[in-house]
Amino acid sequence: MLDSNSDLMVATTIAAGAVVMGYYYAKKESDSRRPPVVPYIIPWLGSAITLGKDPDAFFHDARKKYGDVFTVQAAGMRSTYVTSAAAISAIHRNSKSFVFTPTRLEQAVKIFDMPHSIVYDDYTKETLFPMHHRILAPSNVAPMVDALIMHAVGVIKELSSTITGNQWTTTLEEITHKPIYKAISASIFGPQFPAEKAYEPFLVFDDYFPLFAAGAPALFTQKGIRARTQLIDMFEEYLGTPGWEEGAAELITAVVDSARNENQPPWTDRELAAAINSDLWAANGNISWAFFWCINLMLHEPQSLAPLYEEVNAARDAWLQAHPSTDLSSDNLTELGDFLNNASLPLITSVISETLR
Repeated sequence: MLDSNSDLMVATTIAAGAVVMGYYYAKKESDSRRPPVVPYIIPWLGSAITLGKDPDAFFHDARKKYGDVFTVQAAGMRSTYVTSAAAISAIHRNSKSFVFTPTRLEQAVKIFDMPHSIVYDDYTKETLFPMHHRILAPSNVAPMVDALIMHAVGVIKELSSTITGNQWTTTLEEITHKPIYKAISASIFGPQFPAEKAYEPFLVFDDYFPLFAAGAPALFTQKGIRARTQLIDMFEEYLGTPGWEEGAAELITAVVDSARNENQPPWTDRELAAAINSDLWAANGNISWAFFWCINLMLHEPQSLAPLYEEVNAARDAWLQAHPSTDLSSDNLTELGDFLNNASLPLITSVISETLR
């Protein structure tokens, strides 16, 4: 009995000491000139449990209490988060002081489950990344933008055909986020990729993205890991489908062709599937939700819709006057896409910019 009590006393003392030391170090670091550390009690574990329960609420509260830049300790990993759009822009412009490549490599493994052996290979850093940057340069993305407009018009037309009668019940996500997600996916991967089938796994993976980025233990991310595996499985099957490259963007075809033929040894389809899954998230993790929130905010300000209608109608009339043979009906996606891509729509552009802000 004495030994049992002694063991309990030792365990209690160690636990109490750990709590005190954790509080001490968190408090000590928050007083330094570095970004404040979100306080935590248990060393190493840090804020992992709170973060795992509700990432959105965690980051919202942290920003409110500690400002736009703060540090989070979670499961042995310490990360500093920048939540100000202006500060993020300044960081992107200051490439001499802030280097993204190490973080990009780490995220490729930690978030997208790309094998460490290919991520840290010279081919990835010296060939693949520069190719990616070149294709996505502002001067080179016009074909992707054209394809996105075409597919967006197509999915919206498809959606409108399902509306029957005067009564129709749906969700805002169903009529905004999902159609644009499908359009973005088709513009990048072509019609062979099963975007509809991948939608639910993508949503789950997107929900768990903050936890993957924060280095949360697998205990808290099992559902996200399963969704990620489903997506990689779909991409592996997609890459094995004859004619998969038809309609796919250069971003995908060039990367796949290079990794298969220029690197030694060639990447497997499984490795490529994990890599292009990162492009799925990069495209849809922000743009499709930006569209959702743009519509959401406008519906909360219905008086602001009238000027937008007027701007589109005026732009259409001006376009038809300058191009009298143009057919802007929804049946002619090419000419409608040409109009949308080139028309002057400053008010709509400002609405989108404000949504992003």
